[in-house]
Amino acid sequence: MNHRFTIGVEEEFQIVDPATGELRSHVSELVAATSPGLGEQVKPEMHQSIVEIGTKICNNVDELAADMRRTRGELVRAAEKWACKLLPRAHILFQAGSIR
Repeated sequence: MNHRFTIGVEEEFQIVDPATGELRSHVSELVAATSPGLGEQVKPEMHQSIVEIGTKICNNVDELAADMRRTRGELVRAAEKWACKLLPRAHILFQAGSIR
């Protein structure tokens, strides 16, 4: 059987005020400000200060990198329209004192 592997990435960003660092509840505005071509690649999260982006399903790392630059760029431009900055969120999973 000939199986091709694919790759995709989801990222979450905090929406913050660039002067104070405080969270801003602008997820609806950011999603609306991105181009229609991104479609479901930009999504609101449960908290109004968090936005998620996801790449398309890519066939290789070069395709993935290009799609990440495109989606991140769109989101950064949308944030700038609303005088916001984006900070990446990170999740570290712990199990019995060790990082997974």
